[in-house]
Amino acid sequence: TANVWSLRAEYAAPSPWRAFERPVGWVAFAGCAGFFGANRDALGFDTVAEVGAGLELPLAAGKPRGERLRLAASYLAGPDVRGWTIGVGLAY
Repeated sequence: TANVWSLRAEYAAPSPWRAFERPVGWVAFAGCAGFFGANRDALGFDTVAEVGAGLELPLAAGKPRGERLRLAASYLAGPDVRGWTIGVGLAY
């Protein structure tokens, strides 16, 4: 059994770039998550923080805030935790 809490904030804005005749946006994000309860140290750590950035591309040319494809990277840090993530996401 695992109990998890998390908090995340994102800020997205347009960029001057275009790809495939669509506006490219950028996003910055930060978050923190942790485990609580009897098994909170099962993975060897109980909290982790993340900070990162990415680029977003709308899937439909006429809907810049519609469904978007995101490519992002972030840095993870916490007690006994250091690392990087690279992700691809779909916002809808």
